[in-house]
Amino acid sequence: GGALKVLGEDVTEELDYLPGRIVVNRIVRPLVGAPYDPAAAADARAGLLSLGVFSRVGAAELLLTAPGRGLLVYQVEEAAANAFEGAFGYQGEGQGAMGFARLHIGNLAGTARQADVIWEGRGNGISFFDLHYAEPFVAGLPVRGDLNFSQELQGAAYTRTDAGLSATMGTGRGVSATLGLGAGRVIVGAGPVASSSRWGVRLELERSAGIPLASVGALRMGSYRVGVLAGLDFLSETLRGSRLQEQGRLSTLGLDAGLTRPTSGRRFFSLALQSRARFSGDRAIPVYDLFSVGGVQSLRGYREDAFRAAHLALLRAEYGLVFPRSRLFAFLDQAVFYRSRGPLDSTGIPETRYRAGYGLGTSYVSPLGELALLLGWGEGTGPLDAKLHLLLLSRF
Repeated sequence: GGALKVLGEDVTEELDYLPGRIVVNRIVRPLVGAPYDPAAAADARAGLLSLGVFSRVGAAELLLTAPGRGLLVYQVEEAAANAFEGAFGYQGEGQGAMGFARLHIGNLAGTARQADVIWEGRGNGISFFDLHYAEPFVAGLPVRGDLNFSQELQGAAYTRTDAGLSATMGTGRGVSATLGLGAGRVIVGAGPVASSSRWGVRLELERSAGIPLASVGALRMGSYRVGVLAGLDFLSETLRGSRLQEQGRLSTLGLDAGLTRPTSGRRFFSLALQSRARFSGDRAIPVYDLFSVGGVQSLRGYREDAFRAAHLALLRAEYGLVFPRSRLFAFLDQAVFYRSRGPLDSTGIPETRYRAGYGLGTSYVSPLGELALLLGWGEGTGPLDAKLHLLLLSRF
């Protein structure tokens, strides 16, 4: 048995008297007065990190204060609660400019509630809008709840609206499970289908953890994450010019993995893998249900939404140097994807493609925030055909 403290950069307070931090109490309070359990202490640290309130949570330190009693200490650094992220890019190939903006509120009224507003414009009447809200403890339980609303406009091709809710619960040792429900509707501008309504369910499992790297310094840590997902959607499509409806199902499988670690000196290396597969039996998968490939958050070196795919495997690698206020790195992205027989182009012929993108990037921490510049090239592009992306991340 014993007590527990959370140590910040400027102040040390008993946990019972931390104002506005009831959410922290809910995570660590079960440890107070209980026999010391290293696994439970590690799970509590993972829970503190998952709040999104702290930029760093140190490993639990047990200080003996009397025979059979001790003080469990977590050293934390409180992150800037809010952030604005913006990006501007020139895509060439007659596509013109694109833009991206995201406002993140990370700690509403000191309760660890979060909200996001995202807008993305890709030119030619193509845009995306998303609203997101997260509740860290639903009804006082150790369950995170998320609400999401999004709308995608693809010029005259289609308009898609989706809404969903999900619940996430930690299961220990850095593992979390998410169950989500969603519904949506697509209005199609041309083709045999006039509209498509759907509702679905998804399940996600994820594990993430830090990797101590004593060989490159006690304060340097690597990290990894692995996640799997499965989803099932039930579709009801209204045919154009009639009241007839067709029923269908759409199943989705996915795998995500990431590894970041410093190597030696100032150098670092990172890998990220994203794999997705979508199936619909004998039914052709329409373009609005395919995965987007291309862009600064996907296959760099290609324009946003350059390809659509039913099956996708994307590997992104970076290697570079870290300085006190900046980074310099090179990247190589590789994608293998399958274009199904849906209405993707003039032929609609199914095929499997391989594409690689490569380039250089740099970032600098300025008084305005973190500025980043990326130059990317795709297969067959010349030196003057680079995709240019300028990003700004400002925390406040």
